[in-house]
Amino acid sequence: MMIGSILSSTDAAAVIMATRQTPIRRNLATTLDVESAANDPMAILLTTTFIAAIKGQDGSGWLPLTLGLIWSFVAGVGIGWVTCKIGRFLFDRLESENRGHYFVLGITVPLLAYGGAEAINANGIIAVFFGGYWFGNTDFTFKRGVGHFLDGVASFSNVALFLMLGVLANPSGFSGIWPQAVLISVLMILVARPVAVLLSTAFFKFDWRERSFLIWGGIKGAVPIVLATYPAANGLDPDGHVFSIVFFAVLMTCLLQGTTMGPMAKLLKLTVPLKKKAPYTVELYATKRCDTDLFEVHIDEGAVSIGKLIKDLQLPSNVLISSIVREDKIMAPRGDTMIELGDVLFLLSPVKSIEEVTAQLTSPDDDEDPVPA
Repeated sequence: MMIGSILSSTDAAAVIMATRQTPIRRNLATTLDVESAANDPMAILLTTTFIAAIKGQDGSGWLPLTLGLIWSFVAGVGIGWVTCKIGRFLFDRLESENRGHYFVLGITVPLLAYGGAEAINANGIIAVFFGGYWFGNTDFTFKRGVGHFLDGVASFSNVALFLMLGVLANPSGFSGIWPQAVLISVLMILVARPVAVLLSTAFFKFDWRERSFLIWGGIKGAVPIVLATYPAANGLDPDGHVFSIVFFAVLMTCLLQGTTMGPMAKLLKLTVPLKKKAPYTVELYATKRCDTDLFEVHIDEGAVSIGKLIKDLQLPSNVLISSIVREDKIMAPRGDTMIELGDVLFLLSPVKSIEEVTAQLTSPDDDEDPVPA
């Protein structure tokens, strides 16, 4: 059960990278992204609970252990919500001309969530996850700048994490555990994952192809390997067998599933056209709350705006096309600039009007000649 808990987490970074390299239907990509991010805290919680049970730290029975598990989760969620509110308050009141202060606060808020949860014997990872979820879906000052900074911190942390895990790995130890690791990997890929997906999607409108892809998308990664160090840290894996089994199993899923997710999506006909990314980006960094934002619109084939002059688009008076990327070059538009297929428009618009303006520019042209039956 402990090894099952350790291997229950899928790797968010690997799944997101795979879905970006081979774009798939939005509902599938969202499901995989949310699942891979949300199961990390529960895997950590279950692993620590089983370790405590094995060590006999809760010797009074399973009831205190279960109550402790519930408390760790519920209190962690509560601390995450409180931290989200505190973080938003602090960001909106900071009003600093030094952007570095916002970056420091961006690191302080998750540390506050983790420390606050651990102080009351709740799960700090749960608190950070839910606090980050709510915080990322709320509006606060300098949100975009803080988001880019934390992306960099996350990338550096991933590199450092895999470096340390590589140092801990002992390939010579795989010779004695590979049969168990292969068996666990096969059961995980062909039994546990399919059962979990079929049960959890029973009440959702997924067809057999989408469910098949969700089953194949259970790539393991860094979190199970990190969790595999917990038993050794608690004196339950002196020979390192648990760590070696988990490391080997993760390696198998990465090689088998990670390298075939793209071809699998194409085989099941679940891919969508890959949009070419513009070599430029124009973003609005505001150090005060603002209801206006810069966003980009891709002009694809069939868009009603193709062939029209900007002055004839009848955009709202508070919406401005600030720049256009065309043929990998950025240009300043004028009223007599014509919109062409493949253009990427950067628009300054009130946040509440973004969807409406996007639809106005990209909706299908109803005046096109009908296709003969």
